[in-house]
Amino acid sequence: MPDIIIPKFPKNASQAVWDKLYKWSQDEQEADRVRHAAYLNRVKAQSDGIGTKTCDGIGECYAEMDARMYLRWQQTDPHFWDDPTNVKRFFKDNDQYLNKNKNGQKYKI
Repeated sequence: MPDIIIPKFPKNASQAVWDKLYKWSQDEQEADRVRHAAYLNRVKAQSDGIGTKTCDGIGECYAEMDARMYLRWQQTDPHFWDDPTNVKRFFKDNDQYLNKNKNGQKYKI
């Protein structure tokens, strides 16, 4: 987990100092988004095409996510993934985790 840095500025810190801190935090957030997107692409590439295969009695693989995201939500609420309304809401808000069906369209949750 990354360290959180809380700088202690003097009361009379200039606006340039605050602007530089703000720009730095925005750059870090963008870098985090890019890292997460690249990691998700690697996870999905490992099982490319798995959503198009059918197995009797098992169902379909409609979504994939990395273990860190799954465990993060499970740590927040141990029964998060057991509740179908939570799962639907999660995938509605985060459709990048949904796989494509046989027609090449994302699954509808």
